Amino acid sequence: MAANNFEILITPVGGELEMTVVVGEALQTARRTSARKAKIKKEKKDRHNSDHKHPDVFGPHTPFILIDKNGDSDVVLFKCAQPFVIDVETDEGYDTKGNPDRTPFGWATPQASVPAGGMHQVVGTYAKNNDDTSLHMFFKCTVWSNSLKLDPDFICDR
Repeated sequence: MAANNFEILITPVGGELEMTVVVGEALQTARRTSARKAKIKKEKKDRHNSDHKHPDVFGPHTPFILIDKNGDSDVVLFKCAQPFVIDVETDEGYDTKGNPDRTPFGWATPQASVPAGGMHQVVGTYAKNNDDTSLHMFFKCTVWSNSLKLDPDFICDR
């Protein structure tokens, strides 16, 4: 089976960082509009444990959905014109299910970007070494660059 490849561009806009899916947006939209949407909404409602509001599956804080199904792992290339650090870890705004990996990408620590082709980049492969990572579902991505911070949600599913 082949990997699903995504490219996310991180850009500073008006004193904030924004993420834009520049490769694979149609697949992300399909994942957010499929039968998975009801499952995600139910899990969010049942397991939300903080005052922090997590928006719906669409909106300005749109989550990125990762899937590893039958060895069809998602590979995500994060790119930015300036150096950045990125981490994706379990979202403490939700009760934990099972014993998920700290991050769906198998990173032990936050990742510093490396220069490549005039940009800075980090590559993450959804390495579902543990079925509880998909069972848990909810992860928080944080990006830091030039004193700016961005924190969209990532959702893991089968």
